[in-house]
Amino acid sequence: MNLFEKHQAYKRTYQEGELTLGLHIPLENYQFSTPTMEKQVELAQGAEQYGFTALWLRDVLLKDPQFGDPATGQIYDMMIYLTYLASKTTRIGLGTAAAVLPLRHPLRVAKEVATIDQLFPERLFLGVSSGDRQSDFRGLNASHANRGHDFVEAFRYLTNFRKKSPSSSV
Repeated sequence: MNLFEKHQAYKRTYQEGELTLGLHIPLENYQFSTPTMEKQVELAQGAEQYGFTALWLRDVLLKDPQFGDPATGQIYDMMIYLTYLASKTTRIGLGTAAAVLPLRHPLRVAKEVATIDQLFPERLFLGVSSGDRQSDFRGLNASHANRGHDFVEAFRYLTNFRKKSPSSSV
């Protein structure tokens, strides 16, 4: 059996021979200023009604002037806001783009993901990354230089945890 055979959002988003579209939150122009986050729920609901397959949220903790995108990222905590949007929509997939594993304990990530999946089955996509924003690493007193190694360790932890309890909700 394919791991994603029953995952409805995955099946809608990744259709062989089809182009599907998702959107990145926040759904407003924020090239030069901080997003207002107004009407995000209504916009997410509209995206769902128009057939967009997924909404993606970034794992950005702090504003980083080195990136030249002063409003990039999630104004709200990614996992909490993703859960809120899931509660206000019915079928659109919701994804992390991506959870920065060196800045999140893998057991906490596993618990959050399992909880979201239980509350909103077959809608969550967990994208993971090593991270790139130095301000987030400094803010959490984590090593930016060691992020590759820390990512591999966290990813192994998640993989091993899943193998040990594949049907567990943590």
